[in-house]
Amino acid sequence: MQVDVNGSITFLDAGGNDDFESGRAISVFFDYNLKPWLALDAGLIVSDKAQDKIRTDIVGTYQASLGTRMLLLGIKPRYQFDGPFEIYGRTGLTYWRTEIEVEEYFNDVIPGGVATNSDKGYGYYLNFGALHNVTQQVSVQIELSYIQQLDVFEGKSNYPFDLTITGIGIGIGYRF
Repeated sequence: MQVDVNGSITFLDAGGNDDFESGRAISVFFDYNLKPWLALDAGLIVSDKAQDKIRTDIVGTYQASLGTRMLLLGIKPRYQFDGPFEIYGRTGLTYWRTEIEVEEYFNDVIPGGVATNSDKGYGYYLNFGALHNVTQQVSVQIELSYIQQLDVFEGKSNYPFDLTITGIGIGIGYRF
């Protein structure tokens, strides 16, 4: 068994003309070895809110931000080189809850405010990583991630979207 904790820089793409700033996320994965080269993979990812650029229209200005939490379940194939290095992948399904927040200002005509809404659904993830075993139990790792959240706000908005989250993270692992 192994537990991995990673801190990541994330990049969100909701399609269209969005321009979200990079965000941060923390992930915790638990791996249960089925074979020396394959493990069951379960995880939790929590991201902070990434903000879109400030936009202006005829009424005023507004800014959107997105944040998400995800449960992940999949598999983790891996390859151990001779020596302390290993490469691995993670792939599986996600159950997510994403929150959008829009902060609006109406050119001092009427009071502005903040509107929030959330949605939940399913998607998938695909990660690739490499690690260095510092000791038999402790490793340091770098991981690239790709997460797809499908049909965000479908049925709640006239403009549903698929949210793509890519990221790069570093972390530590501990084997039991």
